[in-house]
Formats: sequence, C-alpha cells, structure tokens
Amino acid sequence: MILGDDDSGKVSESTPLLGETSGTSVVVTAPVPPPAYAPPASPNHSAIYATDVDVEPIVRNRFWRAFLIALGMWLLASILLGTVLDDVDGIQSLWNRKYPTIPDVKMDCMNSWADQHHQNPIHSAFPYSTDTTFSIPVGPEAFLLFSRGTLSAGTLRVVAAPATSDSSDAVIQIKMHYFVKKIRDQAQVCLIGRKTGEWGVAILTPKLWFSPSRTEHLFFDLVLALPQTNSSVYVNGLVTDLDNFEQVVEAPLQVGHLSIKGTNGGIRTKTLEAQNATLVTTNGEISMDNLISRRTRVVTSNAAILGTVKAVDSVDLHTSNGPIRVDVDLDAGNSTTTKDVTIQTSNGVIQSSVRLNGTNATSSFHVKHITTNGQVVAKIASLPLDAELQVIASTSNSPVVLSLPLTYEGDLRAYGNDGIGVKPVDPLERDPAGKGRTWDLDMGVLRMSLMSGSVSWDRKNMHRGSAVATTENGPATIYFS
Repeated sequence: MILGDDDSGKVSESTPLLGETSGTSVVVTAPVPPPAYAPPASPNHSAIYATDVDVEPIVRNRFWRAFLIALGMWLLASILLGTVLDDVDGIQSLWNRKYPTIPDVKMDCMNSWADQHHQNPIHSAFPYSTDTTFSIPVGPEAFLLFSRGTLSAGTLRVVAAPATSDSSDAVIQIKMHYFVKKIRDQAQVCLIGRKTGEWGVAILTPKLWFSPSRTEHLFFDLVLALPQTNSSVYVNGLVTDLDNFEQVVEAPLQVGHLSIKGTNGGIRTKTLEAQNATLVTTNGEISMDNLISRRTRVVTSNAAILGTVKAVDSVDLHTSNGPIRVDVDLDAGNSTTTKDVTIQTSNGVIQSSVRLNGTNATSSFHVKHITTNGQVVAKIASLPLDAELQVIASTSNSPVVLSLPLTYEGDLRAYGNDGIGVKPVDPLERDPAGKGRTWDLDMGVLRMSLMSGSVSWDRKNMHRGSAVATTENGPATIYFS
C-alpha cells in the first residue's frame, strides 16, 4: 500500500501527547488498526508527578550515623589496644577510680605507694614490683583479709611466724607486680574492721567496665605470718575473701572459726583444725591434707576436691565438672543426733572411703554419693554396731559400686539397666557382735534391672537402714567387706 502526501498521519496540535492527561486519564494516540485487529481498551491510570524532596535531614542523619559508628569503633580499638590509657588523663577519665565496697566493713585506705621500682628477674611475668608490710594485732574474734576489684589477682600463703619472734601480732607482707607505674597507683591497701574484735587488711582495685590489656594487670603476692605458741598457731578466727587468688595454708593451724573464700583459684591446706571450716572457690581445685573440724563445708566448680576430712557433726563436699576423691572420718561420739555426709558432683567420678564411728547404740548416719556421667566407687569402711545407716550411691551413664561393712543391717536395693549384683561374704564370717549369730542375706530380682532385699544378723533389724546403688546406662553392684 502506498501512502499519499495527505495529512492523515500527522498529529494535530490539539492532540494530547504521550504523558499528557485529559481529565484524569492518560491519552495515548496511535494509528488506528483495522477493526478486526483492534486491541482491547487500556484501563485508565492516574498520572504520577514528581514532588520536591528535602534532602538536608537525610544527609544530616547519615552524617551523624557515620560519626557515631566511627566514634564507637575508635573507642573499642582504644580499649583493646590500650591507647586511651597511655596518659594520666585517660586513666583518670576512663577508669574513674571507682572502687568496690565491702558491706559492714570500715576502711582506712592509702594508695600512695612508696616510690620503689624493683626490677623483676628477666623470666618474670611482670617487669616491676613494689612491696609493703603491715603488723597488726590479731583480733580477739578474727583476722580479716579481703581483695576486690577488676585487677584483683594473686596468691596467699599463710605461714607461722618465726619461733624466735615474741610478737603477738600478725604480719602481712604485700608484694605487687606491675607493668606501668600509673596502673600500680590505682591499687589501694586498707586497714579494715568489722564488728567488735575483727580487723585486718583489704586490697582494693578499681571496678572497670572493660577488660584491661595485658600491661594494665596487677598481681599480688601475699604472705600472712601468724604468731605461734608451742610450735602451733592458734587464732580465734581467720576469714579470707580474695577474688582471683590461689590460697595455701602452709602452717599447722588451729582456729576457732575458719572461712577461706575466693574465686578462680585453688585452695590447699595442710594440717588444719577448726571448730567450723568453710572452703569455697570457683574454677580451682581444693586439696586438704588433713582437715579436722566439727562441721566442714567445701565447695568449688569445674575442678576437683581431694584429701582427708575428719569431722564430728557434718561433711558437705560439692563441685561440678570435676572429680571428688576423699577419705572421710566422721565421729559422732555419744551423740544421738543424725550425722550427715554429702559428696556431690556432676560430670565427674566419686571415689570415697567413709569411716563412721560413735559410742552410742542409737547412732544415726546419712551418707550421699551423687554424680552424673561419672563412676561412683563408694566405700563405707566402718559403722558402729546397731547404728542406723541411710546411704545412697547414684550416677548415670557409668558404673556404681557400693561397699558396706558387715555391721550394716537393713534394706538393699540395686538398680542398673546394664547389670545388677549383690556379692555376699563368706557364710562362715564371724558375728561382729561376738554373739554367734548367722549373717542372713535375702535378695530377689524384681526385674532385669532391679534387685531388692535385706541383710541382717538379727531378723528384727532387717529394715533398720537403707542402702541404694543406682545408675542409668551402667551396672550397679553392692558388696560387703
């Protein structure tokens, strides 16, 4: 088809262009196709107009956001690298010299250390050290030794004063190790008092909201020398509470009330005798060569409890994620009050030997060995005649073995879904009372994982006590020795 030169294909000046509106509709002109090929009518669309946008607030918000992010990153890098603390103004402003408080304790503090700048040996963890010494009368009630603050860390040794010394004072030697003098001067040493007749020393360092760098740490070596009489040391009370300290009692010590507490450090004692003894820490092993007291409480976490404990009234040993290996000697004397022994951990083995003694025919004892995911080997090494014993040995995912003396009479119960057993003694075993009685063991298997029964020298005593060995996913065994 040949188009002519007519104006039929031209757009008239009155025809709306693409994008122009007629009323509220967009009018688009196009060549009109033949009727058979005409497309469907398009729906009307509202026109879209560009509006003015104020970009100044957006730019301002972006600026402050970027500024705050940069400031935060600078502060974080400064804290991590220690650059903020390179000058005195940085220390005083960022640390703010805020010290922890100790409830109910009066303090007289000093933080102007003598200008002693000892060079430590080349192999030392800290290049410099300084020291000071205090001589303090031992209070009629207790000697106190505390340490608090983010930079609190070190060791404590409790020793006997030289036998040639005629002083009745306690002497505390403090040696502080450090990198930077400005950090050293943050530490305070305080003379403290609590109640009537309790006084001692406290070390305070600032409370920080950030973790200090390696060169901003301090380390304290403390030596407490207690006066001795007749080759032994006696004080009415000794109370320590030291954050991040290892504590060692080296002297043979007699004390009325003993409380050794700390965090993130072990506790070790040699011969130690007290009316009441409390040893508490976290993330540190507690080891006792020979701890003697009426009541003993030992608590830690993520570490072992080891040693020998002798008590009169009770023994309480607790840890988690660590083993307990102890010998316990509990002497009830002529008391008729029930005496308790608790040995408890988690995710750790228990190996114990417990000797129970008493002179009263009605003595009563409760003994618990409890753990999870660890083997239990519990032995009751001795039990008075006619005494009542309630004992349990419990674990999971491991074997449990409970050993009983021939003087035990009462119920027996063994539960283990990987095997159960009760091992008898020689039937000709002599009566521990010397009366010629016959040892009677009566056991029955209730199901494949449970055995129950009783043992006695006299049938009337067959339910006097209770002995239970139980485990999940392991064998349970009770035997006599």
